[in-house]
Amino acid sequence: MNTSSADRYRELLRPRRSLQAWIVIGALVFTAITLIIAAWWAWQAAKSPFLGVFVEPTLVINGVEKDVLPGYQAGLRYTDQIVALDDHPIETPTTLWDVLLAYAPGDVVTVHVVAPDLSTRSVTLRLTQMPAHIFRQFFWLPYGLGLVYLAIGIGVFLLRQNEAAAQVFSVFCALVALSLGLVLDLYVTHRLHRVWVATFPLAGSTMLHLALVFPKRASFLERVPWMRYIGYVGGLIIVGINQLEIENVRAPWAYFDSLRYAYLLTSVALLFFLATMVYRDRYSQSPVVRSQARVILVGSLIAFAPFASTFVLSQFIPLPIPVKWVLPWFVLFPMSVAYAILRFRLFDITIVLSRGIVYAILSSTVVGTYFLLIYLFGLAFGVTLKANDPFLLSVFVLALVILLHPARVRLQQAVDRVLLPQVVDLQQVMRQFANRLTEATGIPSVLAILTDTLEAGWQPTQAILYLYDEKQSRYIPHVIGKGNIETLETFSPESALAHYLLEQRESIYWGPGYPLPVQLETECQSFREIGSGLFIPVPRQGWMVLGSRRNGRPFSANDLSTLESLGSQLTVALEKARLFDNLTRRMTEVDVLRWVGQAVNFSMDVDDLMELIYTQTGRVLDTSNFYIALYNPEKKTLSFAFYVEEGERLYKDDEWSVEIGLTGEIIRTGQPIVTNDYNQECQRRGITGGGRPGRAWMGVPLNAGDRVIGVMNISSFKPAVKYTEEQLQFFSAIGDQAAAILEKARLYQEMEERARQLEALNEVGGVITSTLELDTVLDLIVSKAVELLAAEAGSLVLVDQETGDLVFEVTTGPASADLVGVRLPPGTGVVGTVVETQKPIIIRDAQSDQRWYRDLDEHFVTHSIIAVPMISRGRAIGVIELLNRQDGVPFDTDDERLLTAFATNAAVAIENARLFTQTDQALAERVEELSMMQRIDRELNATLDYERVMSLTLDWALRATKTEVGLVAALVEDEDGQQGLRFLAHRGYVEEWIAQYDESSWPLEQGVIGRVVRTGKPELVKNVNLDPDYVPSTEGIVSQLAVPIRREERIIGVIAVESRQVMNTEMLNFVYRLADHAAISIENARLFEQVQRANEAKTEFVSFVSHELKQPMTSMQGYIDLLLGGMAGELSDMQRNFLETIRANVSRMRTLVGGLLDISRIESGRLRLTIADVSIPQTVAEAVRTIQGQIEAKEQELAIE
Repeated sequence: MNTSSADRYRELLRPRRSLQAWIVIGALVFTAITLIIAAWWAWQAAKSPFLGVFVEPTLVINGVEKDVLPGYQAGLRYTDQIVALDDHPIETPTTLWDVLLAYAPGDVVTVHVVAPDLSTRSVTLRLTQMPAHIFRQFFWLPYGLGLVYLAIGIGVFLLRQNEAAAQVFSVFCALVALSLGLVLDLYVTHRLHRVWVATFPLAGSTMLHLALVFPKRASFLERVPWMRYIGYVGGLIIVGINQLEIENVRAPWAYFDSLRYAYLLTSVALLFFLATMVYRDRYSQSPVVRSQARVILVGSLIAFAPFASTFVLSQFIPLPIPVKWVLPWFVLFPMSVAYAILRFRLFDITIVLSRGIVYAILSSTVVGTYFLLIYLFGLAFGVTLKANDPFLLSVFVLALVILLHPARVRLQQAVDRVLLPQVVDLQQVMRQFANRLTEATGIPSVLAILTDTLEAGWQPTQAILYLYDEKQSRYIPHVIGKGNIETLETFSPESALAHYLLEQRESIYWGPGYPLPVQLETECQSFREIGSGLFIPVPRQGWMVLGSRRNGRPFSANDLSTLESLGSQLTVALEKARLFDNLTRRMTEVDVLRWVGQAVNFSMDVDDLMELIYTQTGRVLDTSNFYIALYNPEKKTLSFAFYVEEGERLYKDDEWSVEIGLTGEIIRTGQPIVTNDYNQECQRRGITGGGRPGRAWMGVPLNAGDRVIGVMNISSFKPAVKYTEEQLQFFSAIGDQAAAILEKARLYQEMEERARQLEALNEVGGVITSTLELDTVLDLIVSKAVELLAAEAGSLVLVDQETGDLVFEVTTGPASADLVGVRLPPGTGVVGTVVETQKPIIIRDAQSDQRWYRDLDEHFVTHSIIAVPMISRGRAIGVIELLNRQDGVPFDTDDERLLTAFATNAAVAIENARLFTQTDQALAERVEELSMMQRIDRELNATLDYERVMSLTLDWALRATKTEVGLVAALVEDEDGQQGLRFLAHRGYVEEWIAQYDESSWPLEQGVIGRVVRTGKPELVKNVNLDPDYVPSTEGIVSQLAVPIRREERIIGVIAVESRQVMNTEMLNFVYRLADHAAISIENARLFEQVQRANEAKTEFVSFVSHELKQPMTSMQGYIDLLLGGMAGELSDMQRNFLETIRANVSRMRTLVGGLLDISRIESGRLRLTIADVSIPQTVAEAVRTIQGQIEAKEQELAIE
């Protein structure tokens, strides 16, 4: 270690006062200053006028010494409150003292008082000086005891200023010193009474605190350290109450009640302290603690016995407690506590006491012998010898030089036999130790000899030897003898404790009342279980830790020097033993390198090879925290291939960039890194730390040729562990061998993996392309993907090309059936991300990844996920998703490459099957449509009813579009030539809305149907709310389609369908084709209706004409018959001939009219034929007679044969 480092450690180990120590110093200084001020006021009180009674701060006469003081004899009574002195009102205690100072001894004053029953009276008395015996009893005696208490507290603090018990005890002594030194001020001068009332409760609080930390800290304070201050809560509350009541002259007697709480707390604290000492004496396992508790109990018994016995007697015999005889004994209590604290110091007070006795006896003996010799010589020779005669002094000093040392040794041995009966001959023990060490050859035998020696000479309760372990680069504990310590720490060579013991070669003693140096307390927490003992350096090797002696005696200075000598002799034996250890370690390193080198030729699994490397490395180095991280040059990331944490093999799937951490730095630079502080090294290099960094960290590159394939690392989370250059060289050699092993294993594994993948892909490709049935293809893809990557579950998700939704088409694994048909919105979860990015995703911890859709984990726990897109023609048609490899290892990039290749073939197979299915479905749909059209044609052609045709057309349109709202309208023209639409068939509309168009037509300028008729183009409005021409007719309508009905180039009507769902173009196309087929039937029905109306008009006309003609012919027929009958006289032949001709024509006309009526009968199907004989000549004659006039007019002849 260099000079600057040593200086730094010396500065670290230099004692520093804690905050508690400064608080104690402040309390002691305050006490000293306060006592000086109290002495000044006491001196003033001694020479000033005295009222003859003691008065409390509430101006109440307290009754102390009421049988002696003159004020009581003058008439003042106990519990009276002074309210005035002569004409001076007294409102505060300081006012009383200030008023008294205006008088002189011998003056007569009138004291006005108020009794507890509120009655008032005045008492006249003469002022005097304070009696001397009263001044001695109430000032000099308590003040002197207070100074003793303060001196004890200061002394203990100076010797043990960094010990908690000494600090608390010093504060207790200061508080008791104040309570004793301010008694006279409390009763007479009233200047410092607020300080006095605070001392009693705080003294009780400090005693409670002391009971919890001395002679041994209470065990529960380890869990709740703040409990040591619990007593101060009650003390401060009582202090606060007393401060409020101490000058409350309006309720002066309440002060006594609050003061009782302070006395009660102090009494309880004292009893608790003594009870704690009794418990420690009876049940503590430490002889030191028992001895300290016993000393305190004996001292307390002697200190409080006079007061306790007097107090008990006073309860039965009316006698006052003699303060001057009882109070001085109280000083033994702090003296016993101080002795208990200071006794078990390294210099051993008992030994100091024995040496003091020896030198005191020698001094008195020398002086007495000198004067006795002078007297005897003078008596024998009859001369007078002077004691200061130079000759006599010279002779006596010469005799002392010769005789004093043997006499001192013998006297010391005699005193030691009385005071130190258990002293052993340490020189004999050391001689036996040295002789036995010559026969020791190894560390175990050295430890056995050390155990016997310590047991023979010191009998420690615990003994530990710390020796340097090169494997861990730390000082490791070796328990000597039968010690049993549960937790022992190890120390680095640069720890403060190692530096203190080995470089400075200074021993350390610690124990109750003598803590370790503050700078070493943190490192030595594990030694609290020992209680007390010694740290003995073993130069260049380590140190010993000895617990307290089983006989309870503390270690003396002689013990310390002997043990340090033992440590020096132990060094030689340990160095010899280490030669054997170093030789064994070198042989182990060679054997490790041999085994690792031979592993290159092993045909083993990669994980088994890494396990071999780890196991062999652990024979030389501490591999409790060890990992091998492999580098992925494609992704520029690192991942754990082998990971051990605190000696446990873990399977971590962490992956991080080479830009992070020292591992990445090794990959980038190809150089090993060893550091004592991982985080500081990262800061020094300007890189970001990562992972779970150890304190000490060593990593070496795994070089395969000119490539770095990974990093091998060991680390320690113990702050003091350091790695040496020698360890780095060995670790680098292991790393080179490990790199060759891993590279060969990787190449072999890649070759096997590629062969297996090609075989699997060929097999899978043949299987999935062996069929064109889409459902079968999808099932094969999922089953083969799960089989290919040995996954626990898998699913195939296809993208709905219309909505973009993600649809689970096929699933396999636990509870997979519940997922089939589940639809997810676009972009949802992992599959949504894969579809959007068209890139594969590997998730090693699904539960911590926000992209995982956890609603799918109802019956299955997902750990790792791999999802790859199936891309066809530049777009993602779906995703293959696999969950949880069966071997529990997360999916990796090799799985990604294999599944991506598989997904490419799967996408082609799906597209082929889909095209086949779509073609087949389209053909089936087309056939079904043609069949439907044939049916529609049959139904339409089966009738010529115009309205029936319209209704059938609308019903088929609604059925095909799966809607319930629609209409069919015909294009009509009114008398003014204005065109419009007349609703001929409708469904789902409100009748009131339809009724308004019964008498009028729908304007072509209105609505989507009007626009379709005007443009002649079919339209599909998917969102009617966005179309300004849409006329709402029914609530909840979302979309509308309208198709014109054409006949040749002429629009004759329109079909409109409305839906509460979004309709598609297929529906529009179907309705359009339906309109084409229906147009002919509609036109035929329309024409048929027109013809039918014309026939009806003709029939009506014929019926009318027949009726109108038949009436005059009947009259004509009647009159002709009358004329021919001779009713008008005899007719000539010519007249008769004319009348016959007329009658024949009337008959023929009637026949013609009957023929018209027969036409209507034929149309209605009511014609009846009458079958009878007809005269042909008569018929011919009638026909000729009808046209005879025309023939004759034309001078023609008609010949009949």
